[in-house]
Amino acid sequence: MKLTLLLFILLPILTFGQNKKHTYFSDYQFDKTFNGSKVEGHKKVSITFSDPKLITPKNAEFENLPRGYVTFKFEGLNPVTETIVFIGKNGDGNDIYAITNSNVDLDVIYLVKTVEKIGSKNYSYIILWGKADSNNQGGLPKYFTAFHCNLIK
Repeated sequence: MKLTLLLFILLPILTFGQNKKHTYFSDYQFDKTFNGSKVEGHKKVSITFSDPKLITPKNAEFENLPRGYVTFKFEGLNPVTETIVFIGKNGDGNDIYAITNSNVDLDVIYLVKTVEKIGSKNYSYIILWGKADSNNQGGLPKYFTAFHCNLIK
Protein backbone atom coordinates (compact mmCIF):
# COMPACT_ATOMS: atom_id res chain seq x y z
CA MET A 1 0.00 0.00 0.00
CA LYS A 2 2.76 2.45 0.96
CA LEU A 3 4.76 1.55 -2.17
CA THR A 4 1.73 2.15 -4.38
CA LEU A 5 1.12 5.52 -2.75
CA LEU A 6 4.79 6.45 -3.13
CA LEU A 7 4.75 5.52 -6.84
CA PHE A 8 1.54 7.49 -7.30
CA ILE A 9 3.24 10.57 -5.84
CA LEU A 10 6.63 10.14 -7.54
CA LEU A 11 5.52 9.19 -11.05
CA PRO A 12 4.45 12.72 -12.09
CA ILE A 13 7.71 14.11 -10.66
CA LEU A 14 9.88 11.52 -12.42
CA THR A 15 8.20 12.13 -15.78
CA PHE A 16 8.15 15.95 -15.51
CA GLY A 17 9.81 17.57 -18.50
CA GLN A 18 9.42 14.52 -20.73
CA ASN A 19 7.40 14.04 -23.87
CA LYS A 20 4.27 11.96 -23.48
CA LYS A 21 4.05 8.94 -25.81
CA HIS A 22 0.85 7.88 -27.56
CA THR A 23 0.30 5.09 -30.07
CA TYR A 24 -2.61 5.00 -32.50
CA PHE A 25 -3.74 2.37 -35.01
CA SER A 26 -5.35 3.18 -38.36
CA ASP A 27 -6.89 0.84 -40.91
CA TYR A 28 -8.72 3.50 -42.92
CA GLN A 29 -7.18 6.51 -44.66
CA PHE A 30 -8.62 9.28 -46.78
CA ASP A 31 -6.42 11.42 -49.05
CA LYS A 32 -7.18 14.83 -50.46
CA THR A 33 -4.58 15.27 -53.20
CA PHE A 34 -2.96 18.29 -54.86
CA ASN A 35 -5.35 18.09 -57.82
CA GLY A 36 -8.39 17.96 -55.49
CA SER A 37 -9.22 14.28 -55.97
CA LYS A 38 -10.16 12.16 -52.99
CA VAL A 39 -8.77 8.66 -52.49
CA GLU A 40 -9.67 6.07 -49.83
CA GLY A 41 -7.26 3.44 -48.52
CA HIS A 42 -7.27 0.55 -46.06
CA LYS A 43 -3.61 0.15 -45.04
CA LYS A 44 -2.67 -0.96 -41.54
CA VAL A 45 -0.70 1.87 -39.94
CA SER A 46 0.72 2.28 -36.44
CA ILE A 47 1.33 5.93 -35.51
CA THR A 48 3.48 6.76 -32.48
CA PHE A 49 3.74 10.28 -31.05
CA SER A 50 6.42 11.46 -28.67
CA ASP A 51 4.31 14.50 -27.87
CA PRO A 52 6.08 17.70 -26.74
CA LYS A 53 2.79 19.54 -26.03
CA LEU A 54 2.91 19.25 -22.23
CA ILE A 55 6.45 20.64 -22.00
CA THR A 56 5.97 23.43 -24.55
CA PRO A 57 6.18 26.86 -22.90
CA LYS A 58 3.72 29.53 -23.96
CA ASN A 59 5.05 32.32 -26.17
CA ALA A 60 8.35 30.53 -26.90
CA GLU A 61 10.22 31.32 -30.10
CA PHE A 62 9.80 28.61 -32.76
CA GLU A 63 13.52 27.74 -32.67
CA ASN A 64 13.31 27.14 -28.90
CA LEU A 65 10.24 24.89 -28.90
CA PRO A 66 10.85 21.40 -27.47
CA ARG A 67 11.04 18.69 -30.11
CA GLY A 68 9.13 15.45 -30.32
CA TYR A 69 8.55 12.98 -33.10
CA VAL A 70 5.84 11.09 -34.88
CA THR A 71 6.49 7.74 -36.57
CA PHE A 72 4.19 6.28 -39.22
CA LYS A 73 4.71 2.52 -39.60
CA PHE A 74 2.83 1.16 -42.60
CA GLU A 75 2.48 -2.63 -42.70
CA GLY A 76 5.17 -4.04 -44.99
CA LEU A 77 7.07 -0.74 -45.37
CA ASN A 78 9.88 1.01 -43.53
CA PRO A 79 8.73 3.48 -40.87
CA VAL A 80 8.68 7.21 -41.59
CA THR A 81 9.72 9.43 -38.68
CA GLU A 82 9.16 13.18 -38.59
CA THR A 83 10.49 15.64 -36.00
CA ILE A 84 7.65 17.79 -34.66
CA VAL A 85 6.95 20.77 -32.40
CA PHE A 86 3.61 21.65 -30.85
CA ILE A 87 2.55 25.05 -32.22
CA GLY A 88 -0.94 25.43 -30.78
CA LYS A 89 -4.57 24.74 -31.55
CA ASN A 90 -6.77 25.74 -34.45
CA GLY A 91 -10.15 27.44 -34.09
CA ASP A 92 -11.82 24.07 -33.45
CA GLY A 93 -9.42 23.20 -30.61
CA ASN A 94 -7.44 20.59 -32.56
CA ASP A 95 -3.75 20.23 -31.70
CA ILE A 96 -1.39 21.41 -34.45
CA TYR A 97 2.20 20.22 -34.85
CA ALA A 98 4.76 21.57 -37.32
CA ILE A 99 7.13 19.12 -38.98
CA THR A 100 10.61 20.55 -38.55
CA ASN A 101 12.78 18.12 -40.53
CA SER A 102 11.06 18.84 -43.84
CA ASN A 103 12.52 20.71 -46.78
CA VAL A 104 9.14 22.30 -47.43
CA ASP A 105 7.59 24.92 -45.15
CA LEU A 106 4.12 24.44 -43.75
CA ASP A 107 4.18 20.64 -43.37
CA VAL A 108 1.80 20.00 -40.48
CA ILE A 109 0.11 17.30 -38.45
CA TYR A 110 -3.27 17.87 -36.83
CA LEU A 111 -4.53 15.62 -34.03
CA VAL A 112 -8.33 15.75 -34.09
CA LYS A 113 -10.29 14.11 -31.28
CA THR A 114 -13.65 13.17 -32.76
CA VAL A 115 -16.12 10.34 -33.11
CA GLU A 116 -16.24 9.15 -36.70
CA LYS A 117 -18.01 6.05 -38.03
CA ILE A 118 -16.76 4.56 -41.30
CA GLY A 119 -18.83 1.57 -42.34
CA SER A 120 -19.40 -0.38 -39.13
CA LYS A 121 -16.22 0.79 -37.37
CA ASN A 122 -15.93 3.69 -34.94
CA TYR A 123 -12.81 5.87 -34.75
CA SER A 124 -11.93 8.25 -31.91
CA TYR A 125 -9.21 10.29 -33.64
CA ILE A 126 -8.24 11.60 -37.03
CA ILE A 127 -4.57 12.39 -37.62
CA LEU A 128 -4.15 14.72 -40.59
CA TRP A 129 -0.68 14.72 -42.17
CA GLY A 130 -0.51 17.40 -44.79
CA LYS A 131 0.39 20.79 -46.19
CA ALA A 132 -0.99 24.05 -44.90
CA ASP A 133 -0.72 27.39 -46.62
CA SER A 134 -1.20 31.01 -45.63
CA ASN A 135 -4.84 30.90 -46.75
CA ASN A 136 -5.88 28.21 -44.27
CA GLN A 137 -3.90 28.95 -41.12
CA GLY A 138 -6.18 28.02 -38.27
CA GLY A 139 -8.19 25.73 -40.53
CA LEU A 140 -7.32 22.29 -41.85
CA PRO A 141 -4.38 21.46 -44.13
CA LYS A 142 -5.00 22.12 -47.82
CA TYR A 143 -3.74 18.67 -48.94
CA PHE A 144 -3.60 15.77 -46.53
CA THR A 145 -3.89 12.15 -45.61
CA ALA A 146 -6.48 11.62 -42.87
CA PHE A 147 -5.66 8.57 -40.75
CA HIS A 148 -8.88 7.52 -39.00
CA CYS A 149 -7.60 5.80 -35.87
CA ASN A 150 -8.00 4.74 -32.28
CA LEU A 151 -5.65 5.21 -29.34
CA ILE A 152 -3.85 2.00 -28.39
CA LYS A 153 -1.78 3.31 -25.46
